[in-house]
Amino acid sequence: MDTWLPNHEIEATTRQSYTYTVHRHLIPEFGTMRMIDILPEHVRAWVARMKKNGVSPATIKYAKVLLSAIFTTALNDQ
Repeated sequence: MDTWLPNHEIEATTRQSYTYTVHRHLIPEFGTMRMIDILPEHVRAWVARMKKNGVSPATIKYAKVLLSAIFTTALNDQ
């Protein structure tokens, strides 16, 4: 996150939204894991927990999009 977000060209309000979502939904779940260790079953379990905890479908989708963007950037940057 500290490498990806500062180098990502986005509007200030979008950056604020990204930061909130990452810290609220991604870091608590995946923050202690190495990216290579995050498997589809971890993501599915995370989504299921968010649903169980009443997180809105729009927020879940947004968090998944951010997770995907982080993984894509990491893959592209090697």
